[in-house]
Amino acid sequence: MEYYKQIDSFRFFAAFAVAVSHWLHYVPVVEDLKLGYIGVDFFFVISGFLISYQLIDLNKSVAAGRVGVGKGITNFIIRRGLRIFPLYYFVLLLATLFNDGTIRDALIYNITYTSNFYFIKAGHWDSIFSHFWSLSVEEHFYLCWPILLLFIKGNRIPRAIFGIALFSVFFRWYAYAESYAYFWVHIHTLSCLDLFMYGAALAYFLNTYKDKFYAFFGNKYVRGLILSGLGISYLLFMNLSSESAYVWVCFRMVFGIFCAGLVGLLVLGFSGKVKRVFEHPWLIKGGKISYAIYLLHNFIPGLLLGIKQLELPLALNFIIYFVVTVLLSLLLNRIIEKPIRKLGQRFKINFNEST
Repeated sequence: MEYYKQIDSFRFFAAFAVAVSHWLHYVPVVEDLKLGYIGVDFFFVISGFLISYQLIDLNKSVAAGRVGVGKGITNFIIRRGLRIFPLYYFVLLLATLFNDGTIRDALIYNITYTSNFYFIKAGHWDSIFSHFWSLSVEEHFYLCWPILLLFIKGNRIPRAIFGIALFSVFFRWYAYAESYAYFWVHIHTLSCLDLFMYGAALAYFLNTYKDKFYAFFGNKYVRGLILSGLGISYLLFMNLSSESAYVWVCFRMVFGIFCAGLVGLLVLGFSGKVKRVFEHPWLIKGGKISYAIYLLHNFIPGLLLGIKQLELPLALNFIIYFVVTVLLSLLLNRIIEKPIRKLGQRFKINFNEST
């Protein structure tokens, strides 16, 4: 698929939003903004879009007999594994070796990508590795969605997307109605699936009806509706009671749909001054290392505990955290991610080859 620079820039913004929410969680204004929620939800929509677009292409090739189902699934999972596992397990190994906190108690959960279920069981966060829950949810999606998508006929994909999204919303509503703990609604895999499906629906639209896709998102009224919807849904989320049904059940559905709309606008591309910002080389590079930033950011305050004890001004503390996180992310990108990515090219699927 084509490379969309502006999506990479927004991946950096999403990772940055989550980092700010963790580094400055004790600041009332930052807590009220709930940046961690929207950053993670945006990541899920992006993943649903990018992964589903590739899988829909693969589905077409399987249906035409150009690629076997087994080879398609195997190659896809190997490429995803090479993209995700080396850096994740490297950071997990170091964090576990040099920290004697609860991260060691959760080692099996972290190794098996079931950290979200660890927090559901514990009923509380651990500030050091709390962000691992979303990586677990993403991995569950990566393992299950390719198998399902490659075994269903192309014209049934929209029904599958709609059905899974509806089930996920219903799961959140049921957990809320039955007074299940907050963690069930927020971080259970089934409660997050609709976000991936909104991205998947966008991918299907682009892959199947490309001309209509560009015409739709090029419409100025559609663009205004999407941006307004994002802003209004987010403002409601910030200002309504945390116990309201909207916050627990509906926000993800409403915000996720408008997030998918924003991704559509990013595929088309903003123009003018906005384009110059979103396609700035530094932001694009930030998007490329956003995975490393996300993995590392929560460990940085502990790594720099001596700095924190100096009681420096809040802004200076934040700048130090940010600079160290970016520098370490660039280093890990150079020594781990780039070499592994080259290895992953060996498993790239040629859609024109025969089985």
